[in-house]
Amino acid sequence: MDPILKGKVISGLHEGKKFMSIHQYEIQFHKILNAKPFAGTLNVEVDIEEKEQFLKKQQKILVDGFESEHKTYYEVICHRIKINKKPALLILPIKNQHEPNIVEIVSEENLRESLKLEDGDEVEIV
Repeated sequence: MDPILKGKVISGLHEGKKFMSIHQYEIQFHKILNAKPFAGTLNVEVDIEEKEQFLKKQQKILVDGFESEHKTYYEVICHRIKINKKPALLILPIKNQHEPNIVEIVSEENLRESLKLEDGDEVEIV
């Protein structure tokens, strides 16, 4: 049986759209997803211990960092997942402003719209 991580949808910092629109990140996420990523992330609040146990069983995929216009963009660790049965990536930016109990999800779709999610809704990450 696949490991499951449960959490609740929350509003984010509205930074995901900016980072997902950066060309060098977009290209790498496109290769991993096999589709153009939606310019934004879905934020999910999870239990930290459950997150750590879940991630131990997942294969890591690394998105390379890079320099652009005198700014450093850091690596991102990704894990292939499904959220409410939709293929996606759980991403863990090396440099992150979120608390450790928050994970970000990237998909080719706007997951809030396609899964009809609102803040407080429970989701399953497999």
